[in-house]
Amino acid sequence: MTSRSIPGAPSAPRPRPRGVRLGATVLACALAVIPSLTMPAAHADDVPQPSAHYDMSHRGDTLLDVSGSGHDARITGAQETSFVAAPSPSSDLDAIELPGRTSENLPLVAEGTVEGAQIVWESSDPAVITPTDPDHAAPEVGMDDPFAGAGVLTRPAYGQGDAEVTLTATASLGERTETREYAVTVAEMPRTAPDAGYAAAYFRSDDDERIYAAATTENDVFTFEEVNGGAPVVSNEADTTGHRDPYILRSHDGDRYYMIATDLCIGCGTSWGEAQSNGSLKVNVWESTDMVHWERTNGDENGAIPVNQPEAGMTWAPEAYWDDDLQSYVLFFASRLYDDADHTSGDGHAQMFAVLTRDFTTFTSPPSSWQNTGHARIDSTVQKIGEHYYRFTKNEAGDAADGLELGKDIFLERSRVLTAPTSASDWDADPQTSWQLVDTAMTTPVTGHAGEGPQILALNEGDPHNTPDGDGYVLLVDNYSAGGYRAFVTTGEEIAASRQDHRLSQQDGWEPRTDGLPESPRHGAFVSAPQQVLDAMHGWQEVEAVPSTTELAVESGTATATVTAEDGGDVAGSVVFSAEGWSRTAQLAGGTASVTVPEGVGALTASYEGYRDELVEPSQSEPVDVGDGPAITASAAARCVAGTVMLAVTVANRSEEPVTASITTSFGQKPEMTLQPGRSTTATFSTRTAETAAGDVRVSTEGEETIASYPAASCG
Repeated sequence: MTSRSIPGAPSAPRPRPRGVRLGATVLACALAVIPSLTMPAAHADDVPQPSAHYDMSHRGDTLLDVSGSGHDARITGAQETSFVAAPSPSSDLDAIELPGRTSENLPLVAEGTVEGAQIVWESSDPAVITPTDPDHAAPEVGMDDPFAGAGVLTRPAYGQGDAEVTLTATASLGERTETREYAVTVAEMPRTAPDAGYAAAYFRSDDDERIYAAATTENDVFTFEEVNGGAPVVSNEADTTGHRDPYILRSHDGDRYYMIATDLCIGCGTSWGEAQSNGSLKVNVWESTDMVHWERTNGDENGAIPVNQPEAGMTWAPEAYWDDDLQSYVLFFASRLYDDADHTSGDGHAQMFAVLTRDFTTFTSPPSSWQNTGHARIDSTVQKIGEHYYRFTKNEAGDAADGLELGKDIFLERSRVLTAPTSASDWDADPQTSWQLVDTAMTTPVTGHAGEGPQILALNEGDPHNTPDGDGYVLLVDNYSAGGYRAFVTTGEEIAASRQDHRLSQQDGWEPRTDGLPESPRHGAFVSAPQQVLDAMHGWQEVEAVPSTTELAVESGTATATVTAEDGGDVAGSVVFSAEGWSRTAQLAGGTASVTVPEGVGALTASYEGYRDELVEPSQSEPVDVGDGPAITASAAARCVAGTVMLAVTVANRSEEPVTASITTSFGQKPEMTLQPGRSTTATFSTRTAETAAGDVRVSTEGEETIASYPAASCG
């Protein structure tokens, strides 16, 4: 799939209509299909003003004007000339490309990319894919959602399987309206597992602009070792043949990792001046599920993706972060901007721009200005803590830069709106509507060297450098003139408390560490990873299935299997309960599966069969001797339905004969239910209240009574 641009905020200029040109030999055909056609004399002064979208074409002294809404038109000129067809919304629908199966929110455009038709989306299942929001309004601050609320996924839970949805697009252009249906499969949520360590990607020097990788050997951010035998992890054959400043982020739902890199090759002979004034306007983007096998998101394995505008001088250090309000990734990068596409004028200071993407294939266009203070800024990275986004950026100006200390170093800002524009470094800015400066000159005073390429990383649970309440972070900064990264361990609370009179970098304990980090990395990325991914990286191999264990327990005629993955992650799939002459299959939910076991069953075994993603190995329990038990079992549970407590009573028949049973509760009775051997049924009783106390239910059969208890419940 090739990359595409989406009209964003601000909107891209609408392209001229695309016409079909007809010469004199087919002019008669054109006349035949246009009703109410007239042919006045060929004088330019007589040409009427068009009433709708139009185009004009000259050939010699003859002028042709075709105008109208598609129902009528007027043509002047009798010599060989050109005909331009009225624009059609079908062109905009033809341009829409949606994946057959998706795990990311969909870029359901609200404005066509060819003719500019207005497009409204409907969904056969709005609970899975949202339609266009008719009440959508642009926010007062920051970028607008170009999809007007459409295309946001609510994916089925892991183990529930994919969902099928039909989307209907209605495109309107003038008086013309057309519809088109698109079938989309929404992927179930992925398997998740606790993070057990960290991975890193980086390049090495101006003479070695290739991407390398490392991973920790433990759940400790200071235990990195290089992987892949020290060889690069992606090819450098396309575009400038240089990859710098890699950044890795995990997708919003955790399905995959995206890696983004600058398309620049200084080692190929490009000067820094040329790189900033006439550099690549593209970004390299790959995706991977294991950080071993990387594939380009544009699908052709050849070429970076244009995201910048012709007036820009370069696209440097691209990063991305998820925006909760826009339900999209915000891709941001540094660039110089000139007055024209030839870059002949303009001060050309570096500033930060942003575009939106939902799939790293389609991007809004043109880029929005994100940081333009009149002083050079590059290398922003973002972390959301609480309700605020925290942005670490490099002052590239080398001067005081309107509030920043003199020198090229890292400073910190915060805002409630990720895409809010910044026009000044301001200690007093309102973080509700802009970015407030909360620290500056964060590393040079303690390292003695200028820093760039900052990365902020939340520490994993279990990392010895984390806090007991899991609030630990590490800020990593590239000391590019001193051979590698410096790491500053801190907390989210300390970051959030930073102010002009209480700066984070001036607190006790703000000291750099260098031990255990990748050797001599330049401007890289650090990200958490589960054990399966770390093992794949260290072995530079395919992901291997995680071992599992299955435990079986039988109580009151109910057999319950509990399946546990060795890495503590999710398990999905089915369990087969079997004994001599009898078996049942049940689906796992929350790691357990249960069945009712009939009388007479002896040794029972539970076998977990694995799942279709093959990420967890099958396993089998030890046999359990069921023995004799009650013929009838019962259980009761209180649930909230529309604010009212509902009592659900499940009765199971373990005998080899049909049984007639009755249920008695404080909220009603269910008399004479017939249960076949080995079967169960559930009856519900409305309490008609929002709260109930704990109680019992009675299940009676001929000569036998079973009591089941339920806890107190509140639906308030």
